[in-house]
Amino acid sequence: MNSSRLPLTIFALLLVGFFGYLALSAGQLPLSVATHFDAEGNPNQWMSRGTHLKSLAFFGFLVPVGELGLFYSMRFFSAKRVNIPNRDFWLAPERREATMLYVFNHGIWLASITVVFMGLLQWSMYDQCQCHTASPLGTLHGFPANSCILPLRNGLDCDIIL
Repeated sequence: MNSSRLPLTIFALLLVGFFGYLALSAGQLPLSVATHFDAEGNPNQWMSRGTHLKSLAFFGFLVPVGELGLFYSMRFFSAKRVNIPNRDFWLAPERREATMLYVFNHGIWLASITVVFMGLLQWSMYDQCQCHTASPLGTLHGFPANSCILPLRNGLDCDIIL
C-alpha cells in the first residue's frame, strides 16, 4: 500500500468507527446530558441527548476534516509563511513536494488522534452513565485521566467514587 494512502485509510476507518460507536452508544445516555459546570463541579446547564449527539457528530467530523484541510492547504502557502527549521532547505523547489507530503501525512495522523479523542469523549460520557466506580483510563500524574468529566458524577443518579 502506498505510504500516503495508509494514514488516510486509517483516518477513514477511525471516522467510520467513531460514527458507528456514536450511533451504538447513543441510547445509553440519559435524556439530559450535563454540559456546563460551576466552580464546585455541579452541573448548571444541560443539553438533550439528541443535541449532544448532533454536536459531537458535527465537531467530530468538522475539526479533524478542518485539520486535514489546513495541512493540505499548506502546500499553497508561500515559503515565508511556513515556519519550520531550515525553511530554505526543506522548501527548496527540489524538496518542497516531499516536505509538504510529509507534513500532510503527519496532519492526517493528528486528525486521526482528534477522531480518537472525540470517541473518548463519548465513551467517557457513556462510561460515567454506566456508574462504574473506577477511572477507566487510570491515572495520569496522580490524577484520574478522565478528570475532565468528573463533574458529571454530580448530575447522575448513582454513587461514583473516583
